[in-house]
Amino acid sequence: MYQTESALLLSCKQKFSEEVSTWVEAKYPDRTKYFDKCSRDIRYVIQALVYCLSDGDFAAMTHTSSMFFTKKKLQLQSTHVEFVAYDLLLNKIEDLFDKHGYTQATNHCAAALQVLKDNLTK
Repeated sequence: MYQTESALLLSCKQKFSEEVSTWVEAKYPDRTKYFDKCSRDIRYVIQALVYCLSDGDFAAMTHTSSMFFTKKKLQLQSTHVEFVAYDLLLNKIEDLFDKHGYTQATNHCAAALQVLKDNLTK
């Protein structure tokens, strides 16, 4: 559905994951001592967004959100910092897509991230 946008986001996956996780570490230094996992999780979310854009649905995000659970128990202490990080990620994606006129793709990413947030708060 959004093939060009999907490829563009994929090309920024490493950069965005590093920028967002570095920001989280600076802003919330007591959140965790495993910021490498933070970066990894952000890469998972970005990869899910790539698939959501490519496929035109939210199945990949639904699957990714399930990875935050073990035996139906959320493995995050809280979702506040994650949600702030996802908002920052969306801002980065919006800036990237705005440069190329891909506003519809930004809306699709926003909806996909809302699916993730909704699934993490159930």
